[in-house]
Amino acid sequence: MENAILFPFLPSTLPIARHFNSMQSAYHISAVLAHRGMGLTGKDAATICNQPPVGIPTLNQLNYEDSNWSTLVVDHQSLSTIESRIDPLNIFSQCLNAGKKIVFVCDSITCVDSYLVDLSTNFSGQIQFLTSDMSVKKPRQYAGQYMPVSVPVMLVGGLISTYDSLEVLLSIKESFAMKDVHVSCITASNISLLFGMHSFSHIFNNADITEAEKMLQLNQLVTHIIQSERPQLILIEAPDPVLKYNNIVANGFGIRTYMVSQVMDPDYFICCMPSGLIDYTFVNGISLGLQKKYGFPISAIHSTNEIVDVMSLLEDEVVSSVHINMEEVSAILEKIPEDFPLPVANLLSHDKDNIYQYICDALV
Repeated sequence: MENAILFPFLPSTLPIARHFNSMQSAYHISAVLAHRGMGLTGKDAATICNQPPVGIPTLNQLNYEDSNWSTLVVDHQSLSTIESRIDPLNIFSQCLNAGKKIVFVCDSITCVDSYLVDLSTNFSGQIQFLTSDMSVKKPRQYAGQYMPVSVPVMLVGGLISTYDSLEVLLSIKESFAMKDVHVSCITASNISLLFGMHSFSHIFNNADITEAEKMLQLNQLVTHIIQSERPQLILIEAPDPVLKYNNIVANGFGIRTYMVSQVMDPDYFICCMPSGLIDYTFVNGISLGLQKKYGFPISAIHSTNEIVDVMSLLEDEVVSSVHINMEEVSAILEKIPEDFPLPVANLLSHDKDNIYQYICDALV
């Protein structure tokens, strides 16, 4: 395994870092690279979401002469979200001049910036591109056709953010792998391609096709996956928060999740929900609302350590979250009555098998 550094590091990247070394055998993540303004330098990567340590340190700059790492893994779609004072081209150039390799994970080769194409020409053999649009072979006989999904589908999504959705999906995937149950996964993260999974990023980020065409391409993607991998279950990450937050801050309306629901017709839904909201009346109301909007209720709950950042909500009219201590989440979960009608757990620290066993029982 090649020692690698993951860049850029963001809250949405934490699940990837947590599961990276256990879900693939090509690379070993030895550190993650974040900008100085995040205040994470020298700290465990999980500090970014106040979650249990993952044993991976956070850097704010690279030592290009360090022989303890050889590869930089780059999430191309996240480059535009990092602070402007970071110059990715300078980082990439210094890596290559020092003899390091770079793996760019992106939507498609056509979306790659021209300077990266020039670098790949000048540093032949040191740059590799993995693209989500080429993650699965596309049988010609299914082109342009809509095909009903022929295996059970489980959707994983969040009420206020999508940070924990990928964590839940990867945890379930690992649990099934330990039991030799074949599961195929579709996520919003292109880095998941390194795990042998798939991403719908290239579809939703394509501004040249209509929403109807995106839905058809989503259907074709899952059809091709079923034909090539023959899974017993499809796990798919909801592309956006599943519900409108309120009339002032809509939080996306769950539009893309609705598109996925119409194409995939999920059989089960695992809802990532702040632990402070897990109350029977609230959960029942949300579940009925989801049933009406999407056609499915809540099947199980992953209790997150998120709470809504009220200051950001009031001042910026943006839904963002802060993360409480995991001990507080565990204390809340301990108070949930045993006869609560749905399985509830935090898959990072509390009764992970509760949700996994529910899924196994449901699929029998």
